[in-house]
Amino acid sequence: MRIGLLIYGDINTISGGYLYDRKLVEYLRKNGDEVTVISLKKPSYFKALLTYSIPDVLKSIKLDVLIQDELVHPSFWLINKQLKKLLKCPIVSLVHLFNSARPVGPYKKMVYKLIENFYLNSVDALILNSKETLNQSNKLLDNKLLPNIIAFPCGDNFTAVEKINRNYIGQNLKILFVGNITQQKGLHVLIKAIHMLDESITLSVVGREDIDLRYMNNIKKYIAINGIENRIKFYGSLTDESLKKQYLDNDVFVLPSINEAYGIVFLEAMQFGLPVIGCNLGGAQEIIEDGVNGYLVDSKDEQGLAEFITLLDNDRELLKKMSELVQKKYSQHPTWDESSKKIRTFLMSLIQKKETTFGQ
Repeated sequence: MRIGLLIYGDINTISGGYLYDRKLVEYLRKNGDEVTVISLKKPSYFKALLTYSIPDVLKSIKLDVLIQDELVHPSFWLINKQLKKLLKCPIVSLVHLFNSARPVGPYKKMVYKLIENFYLNSVDALILNSKETLNQSNKLLDNKLLPNIIAFPCGDNFTAVEKINRNYIGQNLKILFVGNITQQKGLHVLIKAIHMLDESITLSVVGREDIDLRYMNNIKKYIAINGIENRIKFYGSLTDESLKKQYLDNDVFVLPSINEAYGIVFLEAMQFGLPVIGCNLGGAQEIIEDGVNGYLVDSKDEQGLAEFITLLDNDRELLKKMSELVQKKYSQHPTWDESSKKIRTFLMSLIQKKETTFGQ
């Protein structure tokens, strides 16, 4: 197959969505497909909405199918029908997370829904990363869902890890947060919870600190004012090997994000036997079995979050049992190759549908 993948920016950007894109490209190429990654400079959202012409890079390319990372939709919602006539192949949207699912004001949400509805009606099929994005797509399309497949993100981003038997007896509890430091990831909720907890409990924070500097400064001020600097350590972005060490060195993984469409980092943490705590919103509910391998909390409930962490700190047998259960859950999850194989089969079926003629 000749496949195009259309994205904004650099495919090597550190985020779950770009990791998904990279893993898919890697698998397709490994299986003999010719994959062209088409990278466009990301404009502002509202400037992108006014795009009326097809980018030159797409005018001479020959493809069997074009995958558009859904993030590019502001630049293509108006021109996809024109683009389809030019390329004469199906256009498939790879959906990580809709803007309309983000925590924004009612006016922005209304605009996002309108544009996303128009965009989804301009493509031929959907690759979805979770049941959550399937439900969101269905709502945006007024229950007139396009041909689609759910291919879950995966956590096998590290070399094979043997089963981990953790010894929690006599150890101070160590919490790990992995995610770019923005308000949507909920680090402020976790830090407020840490302030309520026993002083022996510490927090390690891994993630970019330069995306929302105002938010980052507010986090640092709160930590300083409340005198908890010695309990919280920031590591910034880490290489895979250094991140692996963090997963091994800590005991519980917490990400109180309000808009995870799925949450690859939950799976990564599970591979290393860390019980996981997330929010009772979005895709985290598809991974975390509340009270079994972790807990689900309200996105603003730092008191509830602190209570769950305290419960695990006080009951080390429960902590050990959950560590075993998260590893079992992880072992049952598909690998990147398995999810990518589903996508490849889906793409082939779209191309092979002789009754469908694209570009007319």
